[in-house]
Amino acid sequence: FNGWYNNLANPSSGATETALTRRLKSHYEDGVYAPSGSGRPNPRTLSVEIASGPSGLHSYDNKTTLFVYFGQHIIKEIVENSRQGCPPEYFWIPVPEGDEIFDPRGDGNIRLPYHRSPYIASNTGYTPNHPRDQLNEVTSLLDGDSIYGSTKAWSGELRLRKGELRSADDDGKLPMRNTIGLPLQNPVVPVYHEMRNAKRLFATGSRTGNENPFLLTIGVTWFRHHNWLARQLRDNNPDWSDEHVFMESRTRNIATYQKVFFYEWLPILLGSCPSFPIIPFFKWTGYHASVPVGVSNVFQSAAMNYLDTMVPPGGFIPKTFDSSKHGCNSSNSDEMDKWRTCNTYWNSDELFENATPFNIVYGMMGQMAESEDHIISEDLRNSFHGSMEFSRTDKVATIIQRGRDHGLPDYNTAREDLGLKKKETIRDINPDLFKKDEKLLERLHSLHGGSPSNMDIYVGGMLESKDGRPGELFRSIILEQMVRLRDGDRFWFENLNNGLFTVDQVNGIFNVTFLDVLLRTYPELNLAGNTAFNPFIWSEESNKHICRQPYQMTGDNMTSCTTMQRQDDFNHNQISFLAIFCGVVFFAIDFLLLACVIFMIYVGSWKEDKRNKEKTKTTSTYSEQDAFTAKEILGRKRHERKDVQVVLGPERDIQVITQENNTTHITHITESEEVVIMYTDSGKRKKMLLRCAKRTYDLILAFTGSSERDIFLTKLRLFFKQNDILWKERAIHEKHFFEEANTKDERDTELSNFYQAVIAQSMRMEFGIQISSFPENLVDIKLSQEEFASLLQMKSSSLFVQHIFTTADEDQDGFISFHDFRKIIVLFVKGSPNEKLRLLFDMFDLNQNGSLTKQQFKEMCVCTADTYQSTVDQNVLENVLSKVVPLKNDEEIQYLKFDDFKKLMDLPEMDEAMLNLTAPGRVRITGSQMFIFIGKNKKSLAKSSKNERPNRGNFIQTAEGQGIHIHSSRSPNVSTVENVMPDVYFQNSSKFRLAYRAIRRLFECYALHIFWTSLYIWITIGVFLWAFNSVRSNKAAGLGVIAGNALPLARASAAALMFNISTLLLTMCKNILTFLRETQLHLYIPFDAAVAFHKLVAWMALFFTALHIIAHGINFYSIQTQTPSDLLCLFRDLWFPSDYQPTFVFWCLQTLTGNTGVLLTIIFIVMYVFSLDYPRQVMFNWFQWIHFFGYISVYFFTVLHGSGMLIQIPSFYYYFLVPAILYTFDKLYSVYRKKLQLPVIKAEILPSDVVYLEFVRPSDFYYKAGQWVRIACVGLSKWEYHPFTLSSSPDEETLQLHIRAVGPWTRNIRNIYKEGEPYPKLYVDGPFGEGHQDWYKYEVAVLVGGGIGVTPFASILKDLVNKSTVGVGIPCKSVYFLWVARDQRQFEWLLDIIEETEKNDALGILSTHIFITEIPNKFDLRTTMLYVCEQHFKKVSEKSMFTGLNAVTHFGRPNFPDFLKTLSWKHSEVKKIGVFSCGPPSMTESVESACLKANKHKGPMYAHHFENF
Repeated sequence: FNGWYNNLANPSSGATETALTRRLKSHYEDGVYAPSGSGRPNPRTLSVEIASGPSGLHSYDNKTTLFVYFGQHIIKEIVENSRQGCPPEYFWIPVPEGDEIFDPRGDGNIRLPYHRSPYIASNTGYTPNHPRDQLNEVTSLLDGDSIYGSTKAWSGELRLRKGELRSADDDGKLPMRNTIGLPLQNPVVPVYHEMRNAKRLFATGSRTGNENPFLLTIGVTWFRHHNWLARQLRDNNPDWSDEHVFMESRTRNIATYQKVFFYEWLPILLGSCPSFPIIPFFKWTGYHASVPVGVSNVFQSAAMNYLDTMVPPGGFIPKTFDSSKHGCNSSNSDEMDKWRTCNTYWNSDELFENATPFNIVYGMMGQMAESEDHIISEDLRNSFHGSMEFSRTDKVATIIQRGRDHGLPDYNTAREDLGLKKKETIRDINPDLFKKDEKLLERLHSLHGGSPSNMDIYVGGMLESKDGRPGELFRSIILEQMVRLRDGDRFWFENLNNGLFTVDQVNGIFNVTFLDVLLRTYPELNLAGNTAFNPFIWSEESNKHICRQPYQMTGDNMTSCTTMQRQDDFNHNQISFLAIFCGVVFFAIDFLLLACVIFMIYVGSWKEDKRNKEKTKTTSTYSEQDAFTAKEILGRKRHERKDVQVVLGPERDIQVITQENNTTHITHITESEEVVIMYTDSGKRKKMLLRCAKRTYDLILAFTGSSERDIFLTKLRLFFKQNDILWKERAIHEKHFFEEANTKDERDTELSNFYQAVIAQSMRMEFGIQISSFPENLVDIKLSQEEFASLLQMKSSSLFVQHIFTTADEDQDGFISFHDFRKIIVLFVKGSPNEKLRLLFDMFDLNQNGSLTKQQFKEMCVCTADTYQSTVDQNVLENVLSKVVPLKNDEEIQYLKFDDFKKLMDLPEMDEAMLNLTAPGRVRITGSQMFIFIGKNKKSLAKSSKNERPNRGNFIQTAEGQGIHIHSSRSPNVSTVENVMPDVYFQNSSKFRLAYRAIRRLFECYALHIFWTSLYIWITIGVFLWAFNSVRSNKAAGLGVIAGNALPLARASAAALMFNISTLLLTMCKNILTFLRETQLHLYIPFDAAVAFHKLVAWMALFFTALHIIAHGINFYSIQTQTPSDLLCLFRDLWFPSDYQPTFVFWCLQTLTGNTGVLLTIIFIVMYVFSLDYPRQVMFNWFQWIHFFGYISVYFFTVLHGSGMLIQIPSFYYYFLVPAILYTFDKLYSVYRKKLQLPVIKAEILPSDVVYLEFVRPSDFYYKAGQWVRIACVGLSKWEYHPFTLSSSPDEETLQLHIRAVGPWTRNIRNIYKEGEPYPKLYVDGPFGEGHQDWYKYEVAVLVGGGIGVTPFASILKDLVNKSTVGVGIPCKSVYFLWVARDQRQFEWLLDIIEETEKNDALGILSTHIFITEIPNKFDLRTTMLYVCEQHFKKVSEKSMFTGLNAVTHFGRPNFPDFLKTLSWKHSEVKKIGVFSCGPPSMTESVESACLKANKHKGPMYAHHFENF
């Protein structure tokens, strides 16, 4: 069936999918594969200028249309090369500008599609010794494969029982439809310009058998003849099996086919002439195994197309047939249908519904073919079937282009190689033709430069045609090909040695003519015994037996060909293309927004829980009978509300308390006041207001319902009665409710004007508004204690507020008047230090006797600390008072006079002590500047000649006891750093020098980081470029041609991405990194930067992911512009029906590569969103599990993504295998280690929501100070691990952790261990190394901890104590420990550790400094008092009054740049100082910035190691 082993000596000779033979030497442009004829004329121009001409000229010797289509069926039998090469190579045919068919608009950029032919890619097309050889898809033998198929499987699908071929209705008349899915060619139906289902086609042995109904009819004829033979053999041999009947019928049918072709059809085609006798060639001389039967390239690409000149523009199809008259009335053309050839392409199934094969055969026998000349019908030249992109194409131009594609030589070279004489001039090709048509000769001269040597074989061969037969060149090629085909076929029917036929059977085959075949297959055809009738030749005699044509058909007297239509295959994919890509983008945005909403809900829920707890605390203070929940309405227009608790009492007070337990409003009702209650009596009846006096705003409340409000009113009336309070009630319509109300917003506006008036009068300055322009009632306004506290940004319950308010309230009526407030402002703006101290003294001189008792002075100290919610150690305070304060005795009462107080507190800071006032939205007074904001504009009222004071310098006590101020250029009586240090350290250098030194220090400090980062980036770039060039070098064919550089860009980004995501596994091998960190490799590889490197690689992966998506977006667009046949070639592992145009949705969602790519994109989006700082901090559990399952999904789907092999074979495992193995071993070790449950020995709840855990240390657990572990609690989940730094030292027998409850898991840990014993056990994974463990390797180490970030330094401090106690020598000589905490409560749990460290620090290595950031280092009154007290306490007792430690306590944030300047001067001999920080990113970034700034100057180099939490 497939031609193999026809020639036993050369088994592949003539077989399917083998190379076309080379009768002529190839003439490729480069000698290998580049098309020939680059200098020859445009194929479309040749078609228009040479092959065009009038139709309607009949055949020279009256050949019938049946002759033409029989010949085309023979050609389909022996050669098929119409399928495009794979991968596709595009060899477009340029269309001349303004071409009336293909470029009517004159665009000038139209190209007709042409794909280069398939070729033997295994061993041809690589060198000149083995140039490209094209492929023949069918056997080169007359073995009936156009009837039975070219494979046994194909033939088996066509078979029916009883040895017949399967028919549509089992009547044997028509082949069955292609419901079984044979790979038949199914291009666009040009008349409709649409793809149709391949199941409509008739199942034939030829892929192109359904091209047109005339060609299909020839196939149907031989299909019927097989079934006729099968029935005859079955009837004569009833004992034969179905297989025997089928094979015998097939053999005889093929033999008849061979005989008809070679001995009936071929002699008519070639004819005979004296110069080229053909009779000797037709004599059978026997089978010759040495004769190659393969079809030659020159025959396939040129000579076989000679028949096209005889194809008419259409066919006559008789409607009726009178068998009794043996014919039809052909004189009436209305009795005949006229089928236009161009409108029948690939539409046979529809046309067969209107006519039977007999009608078609009958019409073809009575119609003469077109004349044998160089003219081709416009149905082939302008309207041949094309593709969806071009529904019509030019067959002549395609034939010429194919000849060049196959490397055919020029016309004269071909003649010379075939032993024919060269033509000297173009006229010599056909003198008779050019004598008749001189214009044709002129056009040929113009196109070919007057030389036949620049002419294509097909053009010259067609021009040679005359006298009804091919010219000399084509006759030679055709005859040589057919003789080889016969003599080299071992199964030729005349070969008696093959055992197929006997002599009698061969003679019987010779006696069968094509007329006999027609009579057998079409019984309706009754020729009345006229055996001399030749269906291939039209004659007058035949008119008696057939329906002859009424006239010679032309294109003018038929329906016009449908016009060419074009389609961009992307047209139907714009929506899906945009939808999917925009969908991915919108998903990323939407998911980010959704994640933000989830985060806000999560945080809101957490805050709500916290508020509920505070609310519970608040309400628990009061009985349910006295506290009521409502919403306070603050404004008239905005109706802004906040949830509050209204508390009745104590005594005659009505308090408004927020959920944060802050008292915002206290209404003290005096005995002389009358209360007014107004409430709504319409609408929802939920609002009410309470007005106690016109001096403040109304308390406006809204309840959830009228019943709740009525309950409150009932309780309120009872409260008034119990306290003898007078009140009035009035109901008001809800519409007029706010007309009667004085809201808080209105009160704020009133107070703002009040503050402006006070300040303006105090400063006696105009600021755009005349003082007299203020409303007169401003002088009558009075401030309540709550409003005054709000001005100070403090709580009204603060002792400081109470004391200063009492002092300012001269008439003691519970309010500060306009004049009282002005006195305070004037005092702090223009007052002397004496006056300020007198005010401070009077604030606590409650008896107004000019002295402060010891208790009152203690209250002053406590009050100043209470200002910032700090506490003072009472024992320390009591101990220090006797040393610091010169108290006098009077009747056993210790007291302090103002003069003594003045001496004690007379510090320069008091000169600039201010009240840090902030009026609501309008006035701000700070430092020595004051601003008034009017609307949105602000105007400076007054500015001192000095700038606003900078932050207070931080005092560092060195090991030698010498005091050094880091930066205090504005601090009184303190020299600046610049005055203390030599100028060499901070001399003014040029910007270039500073930048150069900074860059040099940066490279020195981070040399290993820069080297390995650069190396990795260059390796990634190398991987990218290697993949890019590998794909780009092969882009001459396949996807590379249609996608351009987008394909190598996609593949290169994919390679870099695979390399990146594989590297991520290495950065997560914590155990391996910790192990390697302890080896000598740590000197060459910065293992501590694994997390930062992980982030860098992740961002690189994100970049290449985006690049990969963008490149594939371009690729998908390019793919969508291709035909289905191109796509089947490009993606061989895919299959879809021939009529199906894959959409963008198909590629993205219906292929393994596509849907895994979409999934990977979504997974990346989710992972990256949860990797951001805020989501990771707020929802760490989500981050952890999404990363865990995300990485598994990424690697799993990446493997599947490549396994689809949509573009190339998988290569991910090249990058993934080694990291995956290492990561697997690392995790197995962790799993092995995490099996052990460790009992918790001690659990303690410390202040600031810190949980202290002490648990058993495994015997093989070795670690260093500063390392961290991952723990899981059995009581919560043994699979959920969280990282924490060990706070125990390596010498301790147990392990210790300090965990602050800031998230769900840590809060659950706090709650579960708060319940007491038995404590849930822990799983521990670790330890893991980090940079902090190398603190002792630096001669000077700076440890900076922020909040709970101090835990690694707790371990380090303990380790320092141990090493000092034991006497272990370490390189480190000085350690500066700076702890930055929000308030005093945050460091309470570490005091014991610091105190123990201070006691055992015999060498004075450690210098500790605590910074309380909640207390700003501004020179207002409160901070000044706090600072003065702390300094005196520290001076006398050498301990802080806050901590009781030797450590210096500072207020505000540390000034890291100036601190490092101090160290540079102090330790100028040190080459490198190690700085280790742990805390929030803002703090570590400040430290990093300070180190970079310090590295610009001379002195030690600062190496910064940090961790964030």
